[in-house]
Amino acid sequence: FEEFFKAFEVQAKHIVGLMAAFYDEMDAFKASYCPTPYLSSIVKGCAENGLDITEGGAELNYVTMEVVTYASTVDSILAVKYLVFDKKLCTMDELIKALQNNWEGYEKLQAAAINKAPKYGRDDDEADEIARRVMELWAEEC
Repeated sequence: FEEFFKAFEVQAKHIVGLMAAFYDEMDAFKASYCPTPYLSSIVKGCAENGLDITEGGAELNYVTMEVVTYASTVDSILAVKYLVFDKKLCTMDELIKALQNNWEGYEKLQAAAINKAPKYGRDDDEADEIARRVMELWAEEC
């Protein structure tokens, strides 16, 4: 499982890096093609600096990277851990095939993932630990 989680960490770090690079490109694009005069008129600093918010006119300029799939990510990691590593109900290759087939032909495995694997937010120590590790990774990378 630790090897699997390390692979998840590598992918998560890569994705956060791509997101950061994308934000930089998006800022340049928005400044050139999508000014926001109304928003700029109500944000402190824009009028004083004579710059649109997309051009860096705001007194405080923040970028947020939201974790909108946090609970689903934790639950997915827990399902992999439960199915492949803890209960050995399938191999990783079998799980990948099940997912590629949208669980078709693997309904019992899907039921175990849904109904038996630990879930985040249910006062489960193992789930809370995985959740902590995922959030620490996210926070460090962002």
